[in-house]
Amino acid sequence: NDVGLDNVFLMVLFQLILLLLVSLVAWYSMRLLFPNKPRLRAMGIFGCVEKTVSVGVPLIGAMYEGNPNVGLYTLPLLIWHPMQLVLGSILAPRIQRFVESEKQRLGIADEEDDIEHGKVKKTRHDEADSGETTEEITRELEGNLSVNVDSESP
Repeated sequence: NDVGLDNVFLMVLFQLILLLLVSLVAWYSMRLLFPNKPRLRAMGIFGCVEKTVSVGVPLIGAMYEGNPNVGLYTLPLLIWHPMQLVLGSILAPRIQRFVESEKQRLGIADEEDDIEHGKVKKTRHDEADSGETTEEITRELEGNLSVNVDSESP
């Protein structure tokens, strides 16, 4: 059961082609599903092709327990994941530019942009992030609740 280096390179090439193909299918599928939501389209290209080593390796280990070739069976997954990272790092700046240009073309503003420019009122949750403790917020909410209950009594 010797596997030659040429077979490993062939497998890597096949996986690269498969990853590019799946990424293209994901991109155009997201384009059909979310034509006016560029951020979701960007998320889709990464989320649709993501396979994790942390799930795959134990699963392969459980399926082929005791098999002397289990290392060869995990090799494609161990190649796929770094390949995703490399492809993602190459595509990320391009996709970010795409998202920004699409947002401008569609006239979409991010919620973060709106908050910075005062267009969206901050929520109670946002104020909690600003340094207020949970106890202070809880006391204030309980006080508002008792005021609301008292004002509704006949």
